[in-house]
Parts: sequence; structure tokens; C-alpha cells
Amino acid sequence: MRSNVLLKAFVVGAVAVAFIVPLSLIWNVVRERSRYRDNVTAEVAKSTAQSQTLVGPLVVVRYRERVPAALKGETGQVREGAEILLPDSLSIRSKVHVETRQRGIYRVPVFRSTTGFVARFTLPPRLGIPDKRQLVGEPRAEVVFGVSDPRGMRTIPKVRLDAATLEARLGAGLGWLKNGFSVPLPSDAAGRRVALEVNLDLMGTDRLMFLPVGAVTDVEVSSDWPHPGFVGAILPDERGVSGRGFQAHWRLSRFATGIDDAIARIRDSMSSLIPITAEGGSG
Repeated sequence: MRSNVLLKAFVVGAVAVAFIVPLSLIWNVVRERSRYRDNVTAEVAKSTAQSQTLVGPLVVVRYRERVPAALKGETGQVREGAEILLPDSLSIRSKVHVETRQRGIYRVPVFRSTTGFVARFTLPPRLGIPDKRQLVGEPRAEVVFGVSDPRGMRTIPKVRLDAATLEARLGAGLGWLKNGFSVPLPSDAAGRRVALEVNLDLMGTDRLMFLPVGAVTDVEVSSDWPHPGFVGAILPDERGVSGRGFQAHWRLSRFATGIDDAIARIRDSMSSLIPITAEGGSG
């Protein structure tokens, strides 16, 4: 009887090992192929553009203010500060054409997108700088727009503020948002409601992502790609997929995205103190 139990245990153990070995071999093949696909994607992206993440538009206001000395006889300081203004509403409409680049058995999706942004801002007096600030010089305000891989911008972005056409400059110019482009904001924009339109032609590999920065953000994406994968923290409210492509629609509020808290932390990180000499110049 005992020998039968041992025999059954041995058989079960042998069968388990027999399953483990093939499963291990399959897992190794899957892992190796996944690594090879990642390498192929990186190779294609190197010659085109990486996955793209679009941030903005935002209004960034940089200023300097005088900070009085805490004690008599001490040298005062100048503080560099910033305000970041978000759109009241942001509408994004993107049409995406996808083609594939093949390397061996793998096909990597490469996209070309035409995207229009309409952002409506309420720009407060002094562009959000509190009245109590003792400014040193004039503040500098600009619209910034983040593009994670600027190599994908094959044409110069078109930017309009109300009826005026503005010239885009390469680089977002922020420590946390270096890549992209920026546009100086006219000096008479403070205290007005303005509409900003951006048209962007973009190329990228594998993924196209948007950061919803508006108090209300509405996004519609349509494409001829029939195999979309929806990623990110929030899935689309509506979507339709067929053999001819897909359509997807998101509608988000700042309460869902938490954008206000994120921007507050970024704004605080952009502040710094600069010692000034007794003559009032910066040290």
C-alpha cells in the first residue's frame, strides 16, 4: 500500500515537472520575442520619432519680486517666481494615419497626426501675479506647449491668438518641460478672455498621448488603425472600433485629472531666491 502511495506521488511529481519544463521554455521564447520587439520598436523610433506625449497649451508668467530684508542691515533679495495659468476649456481634435514598418517578423506602427487645439483662457490682471508682489522689471508671459520628441514636428506649428498669428519658437523652455515650442504672449493680453488655436502636424511611433490640462478637456481622436490599445489613467467615454479604424472620445474635468495640484507643485518648484548687493544689483 505504501509503495502505491509513493508511486502515485512520484507520478504526480513527474507530471508536474513535465508541465513546468515546456511552460518554462514557452515563457523564455515569449520573453525573448518581447525583447526583440522592443528593440525593433526602438530602432524604428530612432529613424522617425519616439512615442509622443503632448502637454498644453499653458500660459507661463515669469517675474522677479523684491523681498525685503528680515533684519535691519541685512541685504535684501530678489525672488524669481512664476504663475502657470490653465485653460478654462480645452478642445482637442486629432486625425491619425497609421502605417507599419517591418523588421523581420515584427511590424511597428508609425503614425502621422493632424491635431487642432482650441484653448480658452481668462487672463487675470497682472496675469495672476498678486498685487502685493513688489515686481522688479516687467513680467514675461508666454504660451508653452510640450512635445516629448520634437523630431516629430515636421512642419512649424501654426498658432493664433484671437485674430493674430503668432510665431512659434522651438523649445518649451521649462525645467520640467524642455521639449516643444513656445510663443510670447502680447503685453495687452492681461485682463482679457482669449482664444488660442494651435494646429500641429506630428509624427511618432507606437503611442500618441495627451495631457488634459483644461478645467474641462474634450478630446476626439479618429484613425484608420483597426487595432488600437487605449492606455493611460482614464479610458475613453465613447469608442468605436471596426476594420476601417477607430474613433474615441474623452471628456474630463480638473476634478478627475488633479491637474491643479500638479501645477501648484510645479509652480512652487520654479521659485528661487537671488541675493542682491547693497547697490541693488543681483549677486
